[in-house]
Amino acid sequence: MKDDLAQLLADAVALHQSGDLDSAQKQYESILKQAPQQPQALMLSGVVAYQKQDYSQAEIRLKAALLHMPHYPA
Repeated sequence: MKDDLAQLLADAVALHQSGDLDSAQKQYESILKQAPQQPQALMLSGVVAYQKQDYSQAEIRLKAALLHMPHYPA
């Protein structure tokens, strides 16, 4: 399952980098359904929300990501 999530994340990042924000967000959401505390998916989902000017959702996701990334100071 961990490898599957890693592949889903890689696919989502590729979509995100290509500018397909809607598809990337759907992929991040799919990851978060399987692993709600997955820090990279939370962070990148927050970045997509920010890029789409959904600032409240961006704040929620980015704060959640920081809670699950203990090696980054909050």
